Amino acid sequence: MVSSWRGHLGRLACGCWNAGRAASDAAAPCPSPASRRRGGVAVPGPSQAHRRGNPMSILSCKYALPLALSALLVSNPAAAQFNTNLIVNAGAEAGLGGDGSSDFAGNLPGWDVTGEMMGIAYALGCPAGYPCTAPTDPGPAASGLNHFAGGNVAQSTASQTLNLSFASASLAGNGVSFALSGWLGGYSSQSDDMSLALTWFNPLGTVLGTTTLGPVTAADRGNATGLLFREVTGLVPTGALTARLTLTATRIGGGSSNDGYADNLSLVLTPVPEPSTLGLFCAGLLGLAGVARLRRG
Repeated sequence: MVSSWRGHLGRLACGCWNAGRAASDAAAPCPSPASRRRGGVAVPGPSQAHRRGNPMSILSCKYALPLALSALLVSNPAAAQFNTNLIVNAGAEAGLGGDGSSDFAGNLPGWDVTGEMMGIAYALGCPAGYPCTAPTDPGPAASGLNHFAGGNVAQSTASQTLNLSFASASLAGNGVSFALSGWLGGYSSQSDDMSLALTWFNPLGTVLGTTTLGPVTAADRGNATGLLFREVTGLVPTGALTARLTLTATRIGGGSSNDGYADNLSLVLTPVPEPSTLGLFCAGLLGLAGVARLRRG
């Protein structure tokens, strides 16, 4: 499959180059894959319309390579799960946001909750001292309706497990990178906080590594209520089959509320590209640049 699409893109790039050639230029035939491998005779070049610099051909080729590369991703089922947020209910939006009372504990579809981890509605929580939406309090611009909070116990957690089987081929090849991010915070000068742990497991359930996002301290927040953006990146351990996310809110300061907050969590995996694939993509871009120069000339 890989050799097939490389051949198609190679012929496409060569055709796009000749689409911009002047009529007086000699034809620049595109050799077949077989002739390139064996040094054989090249196949005939593009049509006369292409050699004359057909404007429509040039316009089509301007978009052909990007569209072809996009089609490759769509045709690969695993690619649909790369470069997208894998966390379910990443902003506490799937449940009915509460006002911070224990009645709303566990209102987080997609998460396994201990303690009283909950989603609090910004509109209901703000008047009671919980975070308000930006710019009133620091936080994400696209905050949605709700945010995570620890409820009214000393410690609360919410966890979910992700299946990474779609990334197995890439992990066995050049590898996979990850980006874990989110908005974390707390209340005023209190030290209550929230953190997000990401743990990788192999098929036997053995821990391969753990990465932790946060916490954000009261000093980080300038002793003001709000949430700050945090991000950590790295490589997924080879052999990882599952990943577990654990959101932990801890009450450290006074009062009954566990004022660890979070919102807009994200985990994105990206395959490390093969050198040959990256080279092919760059060659396509150079070819398009050449067409543009010939057209201006």
